Amino acid sequence: MLELIPKKIVQLEDSPMAEQVRREIDGHNILVGRSGLRAYLYGFAKRLPDERFKNQCGCFYLCYYDGRMEIPFGKLRVGKEHSELFTSQTPQQFYDTICDAIARNNIPLQDIQKLQSSTFGPTVDKVSEEKLYEKVLPVYVNLRELGYNHRPDLTGR
Repeated sequence: MLELIPKKIVQLEDSPMAEQVRREIDGHNILVGRSGLRAYLYGFAKRLPDERFKNQCGCFYLCYYDGRMEIPFGKLRVGKEHSELFTSQTPQQFYDTICDAIARNNIPLQDIQKLQSSTFGPTVDKVSEEKLYEKVLPVYVNLRELGYNHRPDLTGR
């Protein structure tokens, strides 16, 4: 039997969106035959601030270096599957919203970046990646409450 979303994550018991996310995670894990947050949130880590890219989100590496951080996603030709909120924002606004959600959840950015370093080093450390997703799950729920889609807004796939 698969161990679905860890029961120790108590931050998710407070809102309707948190319960919806819990159901989505359980359903996704059953569907793909893998357990844990990594299977559901895979790709979300690339949306988080990453010190390797001068504290920009890893997924915005090219936008940052091409000077496109102030162009709305809707003008950058994103797909129709994205939420209205996502397409109306610039990469910088999206990045700022993620940083605000991290701050609202009192998660030290250094903790996230430490887990990112051990997760995405020369080899992928799946245990560290699972810990990273456990730490940022409340951030993900907050972003969903704001109106972002699971896919492709937050996981990119």
